[in-house]
Amino acid sequence: MQTEHTDKKYEEDLKKLREDILYMGGLVENQIQKAVNSLVDRDSNLAEVIIQRDHEVNRLDVDIDDLCIRLLALHQPAARDLRFITTALKITTDLERL
Repeated sequence: MQTEHTDKKYEEDLKKLREDILYMGGLVENQIQKAVNSLVDRDSNLAEVIIQRDHEVNRLDVDIDDLCIRLLALHQPAARDLRFITTALKITTDLERL
C-alpha cells in the first residue's frame, strides 16, 4: 500500500514521473522491436521512421530529468520517494541509450 502525501502537487508529480517512465520504456521497447524488423526485412523506410521517433525518446529523457531535479529541489524527498526519483534518473539514461 502506498501512502499519500499531504502535498497534492508533489503526489501528482510523482504519479507523472511513474507514468512518463512507463511510457518511455514502452516507446523504447517498441523502437527496438521495429529496429529489428527493419533490419530483418531490410526496410529503410521503417528505419527512417525509427530515427525520427528517437527525438521523442530524447525529449522524454530531458523532461523526466527535469521533473526529477525539480522534485529533489522543491520537496526534499526521503526514503522510498528519494530512491524512486534517483532510480528514475538512472533508468531514463539507460533507456535513452537503448
